[in-house]
Formats: sequence, structure tokens, C-alpha cells
Amino acid sequence: MTIKMWSKNQAASGFTLLEMLIAITIVASVVTVIGTSFPSAKKRKDLVETATRLDATLSEARTAAIKNAKTTSVVFDLDKRQWRSSTQEFWQIWPETIEMSLVTARELGGELVSSVIFLSDGTSSGAIIQMSSTSATTVVRRVHWLTGAIHVE
Repeated sequence: MTIKMWSKNQAASGFTLLEMLIAITIVASVVTVIGTSFPSAKKRKDLVETATRLDATLSEARTAAIKNAKTTSVVFDLDKRQWRSSTQEFWQIWPETIEMSLVTARELGGELVSSVIFLSDGTSSGAIIQMSSTSATTVVRRVHWLTGAIHVE
């Protein structure tokens, strides 16, 4: 049986201090890049989900107006960050990371409200609804006044 003795001339196995510092620097850089991209991805996801819910509400209101031969509306409360269709029981709230602006026919029954009205023949009061998040992403929905069609931009 042969026993080898370690000597100063043989290199020790393992990592040098320089290799460890380089590895730590690379890992820290990757974590920093990934960590900063998550908040903007969440804001983008919130914006897409809110736009999808709004599309569904507008489509549902238009369909109900035509089907029931009855005027329906989608009312927006910008101060409380919510909207509701006259066919829905509950208000839908959008996240604080999303800003919404509307251009609509504002007078309805003497009260000033922001709403989109769908008539039984499929036409509407028209609207331009703009949603944006702080990550500079913007989504626009146009409700055509003559056809009531909802255009995604």
C-alpha cells in the first residue's frame, strides 16, 4: 500500500478566491436583472387581465341589449376605480397600478356619470377607454357609436 503525502508543489483541489468572487458577482447580477423585471411583468399582467374583464363586460352589455331589446349601460366610477354593467350585480375593481381615462357621452338622466350605453338595435353612445400602467404600456378600447362594435387597439 502506497501513501502519498501532500507537498507544497502539488496544487490543492477546489476553487480559488478569485473564482469564488467571479461566481458570486455573476449570480448577483442575474438576481438583480430578474428581480427588477418581475414588478413590470406583474403590472403588464394586471393590465391585460383588466382589459380582458372590461372587454367581457362591454360585450356582455351589448349582447344583453340586443337580446332583451332593452337599453343597457356600463357605468365607470373613476374615483373608486370600478365599473359595472347594468346587467351585473357587483362592481368590478381595477388595480391601483392601472390608470384609466374615458371619453364618453357624459350626461345620463341629469346626472354626470361616465358610461357607455348600448341600445337595443346594437348601437351605442360610443367611447374611447384608455388603460395604462406605470410601465408605459397602454391599451385602448374604442366602442363605435353607430355599430356598438368594440375595437381593440
